[in-house]
Amino acid sequence: MSSVFDKNSKLNFATTEKKETKQIDFFNLKEQRAQEEKKEKFSNFCFVFLATVFIVVFVAVIYA
Repeated sequence: MSSVFDKNSKLNFATTEKKETKQIDFFNLKEQRAQEEKKEKFSNFCFVFLATVFIVVFVAVIYA
């Protein structure tokens, strides 16, 4: 019965936020971190690749 009252109660964002911070979903955090690491590795690869291409083109223009 208390769950019915909880659903019908007015929203109090201060208490709901405290409840959310207490219940941390560690698996979801781990999954998000893995996705962030993949994106970071991909962006690092792109940056290094483009920097290398720029240097090769720059040297080719100088010696041409």
